Amino acid sequence: MATCSGVVLLLILFMTVEEVLSSQYVFSDQTTPAFKDYEMFQDIFPLTAGNFSDLVIKRPDPWIVIFHTGMLERSWKSMAVSLRGVVWVGMVDLNNNEQLLQEIGYSADNDSDARVYKHGTKKTKLKSWRRVSDPNTARSTAVSSIPDTTLQLTSDDLEDFLIDSYMSKPSRFPAVFITEEKESSAMMKALSLRFQKYFSFGRIVQPSASGLRGLGMEKFYKDMPTLLVLMASGGESMESPQFNAIPFDKKAMGEFNYPNILAFLFSVNREFRHLIPGDNGSDRRETVEMDDVVEIESLRFDVKGLHHSTESKKVLYEEVSDLQMEETIQKRIPDEL
Repeated sequence: MATCSGVVLLLILFMTVEEVLSSQYVFSDQTTPAFKDYEMFQDIFPLTAGNFSDLVIKRPDPWIVIFHTGMLERSWKSMAVSLRGVVWVGMVDLNNNEQLLQEIGYSADNDSDARVYKHGTKKTKLKSWRRVSDPNTARSTAVSSIPDTTLQLTSDDLEDFLIDSYMSKPSRFPAVFITEEKESSAMMKALSLRFQKYFSFGRIVQPSASGLRGLGMEKFYKDMPTLLVLMASGGESMESPQFNAIPFDKKAMGEFNYPNILAFLFSVNREFRHLIPGDNGSDRRETVEMDDVVEIESLRFDVKGLHHSTESKKVLYEEVSDLQMEETIQKRIPDEL
């Protein structure tokens, strides 16, 4: 298993998720040996007859499945890293997976280098998979299948957004992406789907200065995109609510990418769940720890280390308005995911 630092290092060496999804990056065609064990754990999964159905078919997440004979083009590796957290990538060795190849109807003579199993139900996966021959087509096909469950908001919508979030069971944190783009990025869509039980996600496009003040963000806003988790400062009263913002701080958390936002959301849920109104579930360990999300994300990230590491911590929250408190709130999380 890769160490936490290995995740960060690979992310720096290649590119962030946002850079790839927002660019016209063209992958090269150099051939390299297939992934080593530690690389496969983080960004690509060896698929066999024993795990293909459970991982690819029965789960709604989009998958890119690459077929190889021991060697893999560097471009596929780069693609896997660039899509970290957003799309799952698997690899089937044609030399020793005859049973699986028969089950999925793959023929090395007639099929392409990869398949895309789009986001959807088991029925969708079985009927609507697509053959692809290059990583750029694979990436665009998989990313375009991710549904957008975020809501486009204005400052006038925030009160209703807050109330709807608190009325859920368990009550959810209202989380707002601040962005310059009218459409949600693939990363935003993926995060919204993964954490939808615990967070309601909206997006505000190019907010005005007054809009930022209304979000309690004037002290924190620096550049876009960013993410705020909102808290109502008036307790459970929804009459003319004032908002406090818990911001994703890039200086503390690092680049705005899936692994770092994953760490941020786990920390917010663990430290602030008891403060949100409604049936917040703060008395239930599985809600505070988001066990269902951990079960999935621990396949590719060191989520256990995120929850329990006591080394190399840094300040996450500073000057988070009052939140019923007079002093600065300082919450700490690991340096690395």
